[in-house]
Amino acid sequence: MLTVYGGMIIVMMLFMFFFAIYLTSRFRRCPADKILVIFGSGIGNNRSVKCIHGGGAFVLPLFQDYSYLSLTPMNINISTQNVLSKDKIKNNISSIFTVAISTDENIMYNAAERLLNLSIKDIEDLAKEIIIGSLRLILASFTIEEINQDSEKFFETMKENIEPELNKIGLKIINIDINNIKPVDN
Repeated sequence: MLTVYGGMIIVMMLFMFFFAIYLTSRFRRCPADKILVIFGSGIGNNRSVKCIHGGGAFVLPLFQDYSYLSLTPMNINISTQNVLSKDKIKNNISSIFTVAISTDENIMYNAAERLLNLSIKDIEDLAKEIIIGSLRLILASFTIEEINQDSEKFFETMKENIEPELNKIGLKIINIDINNIKPVDN
């Protein structure tokens, strides 16, 4: 009788041991420089994904999978030609925008839904197109003299107009560096 109970206890302990190993193998940790994106069924919160920045979560086998988004900043070189300013002067603009995936909750979900599994190059190209389109509109609302006299206002206007567009795909602006704005010689 004692050996039957002993055998059952050993079987129960082995079951608990393997179950604990199984649970720990399904736990995914998220490093500080990444966002853990869990997708599949059972996410909840009326979202298609669950995003975790720092910490970790269990990923249910067969029902869920996971991937990571990198928070590493990207430098995007922008060189636009023949951009009209408010005073109808064509200009060539050379600039560098530093952007990264945002950790703001709503913007982070935009990134998970729109950028997951895209290469860094694809993300940079997408951001570049958004920035160039907005940059042309912004420059058209300033004269070259206004840009030179009040560059702070120009930078603020750029950030106010470009960042909401980048937020729609999950990116934020870290830095803007205008290298050169030169009028085109006719």
